Amino acid sequence: MPIKVLPPKVAARIAAGEVVERPASVVKELLENAIDSGATSIRIEIERGGLDLIRVADDGCGIDSDELEIACQRHATSKLASAADLSALATLGFRGEALPSIIAAADVQIASRPRSAVSGSAVRYRAGQLSEQVPYGGASGTVVTVRSLFASQPARLKFLRSTAAEATQIVAVVLPYAISYPEIRFSVSLDSRAVLQTTGSGDLRDAAARVLGTETAAAMLEIASDGIEHDSGIAVHGLVSPPSLTRATRAGITVFVNRRWIQPRRLAIAISQAYETLLMTGRHPIAVVQITVPAADVDVNVHPAKAEVRFRDERSVFGAILGSVRRTLIGIAPVSGFDPGSRVGGIDWRPDAMTESAVIGALADGPVVLGEMQPSQPPLWQTLLRPEEHDSGDRMPGQLDAPRLPLLRVVGQTGATYIVAEGPTGMYLIDQHAAHERVLFERITSQRAGRGIEVQGLLAPVSVEMTPQQA
Repeated sequence: MPIKVLPPKVAARIAAGEVVERPASVVKELLENAIDSGATSIRIEIERGGLDLIRVADDGCGIDSDELEIACQRHATSKLASAADLSALATLGFRGEALPSIIAAADVQIASRPRSAVSGSAVRYRAGQLSEQVPYGGASGTVVTVRSLFASQPARLKFLRSTAAEATQIVAVVLPYAISYPEIRFSVSLDSRAVLQTTGSGDLRDAAARVLGTETAAAMLEIASDGIEHDSGIAVHGLVSPPSLTRATRAGITVFVNRRWIQPRRLAIAISQAYETLLMTGRHPIAVVQITVPAADVDVNVHPAKAEVRFRDERSVFGAILGSVRRTLIGIAPVSGFDPGSRVGGIDWRPDAMTESAVIGALADGPVVLGEMQPSQPPLWQTLLRPEEHDSGDRMPGQLDAPRLPLLRVVGQTGATYIVAEGPTGMYLIDQHAAHERVLFERITSQRAGRGIEVQGLLAPVSVEMTPQQA
């Protein structure tokens, strides 16, 4: 075939495919425009997973009537004027591709009134063409209504998931912005059912409670940061979970760079590494981490969906995150200072006095506790652990025998995770979570091999708190 320039309509649809991948992509682009407009309230309405209706309304600065049609043209933007502006971007959007890409994939109506104007204008686009422009007398701000998404692109519709799955993706897109911008009041409804409502109070923990759940947000730790971490101007803020609060995947880790939600695997790894030796294998923390980097040191124009960024010095950013999160975790369980010349727990810890008989004699009187690690309440477990007494005696076919342990004496607990015990051959560290799982496993295995698993009916229902995405 001869080389020729594509018709404008075909080129617009190809470009739209890079920006508008699914209904959640439309919501993300419109949401970022609303945030850039200086809105204090953003309302999002979704019907049938976004295929029938997506409406995003904000109370931002609005668009002048004589600029509304221009705003719908490709590469029309008010956020930069020259190539030099790309090195100091302070907005979420800047390419001027969102509105024309959405118009190429759906029927769109945009109504806007600037705050300083008495009235505004509304434009309607059908099949990618302007069909009408009329006066608009609504509240100040902008309302974008998208209907019949991908109706003219049946090939794209075939690759979408169910409407419920698409709705879940939309909520997943909104939740990070609700945390990153706690000063904005977000409202999301799916098929006329409210699923998210934030207060716009400006309190990060309050916004996290609306997104992650009240109990989770209350347990989160504020990152111990004094602001600037390096001479390069990198700062780290946010919330991280204590080691006792984990998830099975890294999906609970949310990272923002200059308040832009990104999905960088390396930065998530930095957060996970800060928990090294504190979590069981296969468990990951919950984190909401905001990284502030000088605009000139980060390139946000490296991904079609702006989901990734490139740092001038990624090593420094990685180190700043790792150090800040680690300091936060150490702060909740500091290691007490210890003077080798002192007597602690009845033992003289001087090297010349550390005889075997002296240590054994002191241990016989009770557990040895260093510094501030003396628990205020006695532990819930028994003083002696006899694993053989908990052996069910019944094995499923092919099941391996549990390892046999000698008689152990509990002397304490560390990190609310490990039981410290002593035995004939030395010290034992027992992962109490794994041990508890093993006890339950043995109990269920024994019941299955015998009379069947015991079931206790409930007299009253149990309330389970779920995040908007889980719901």
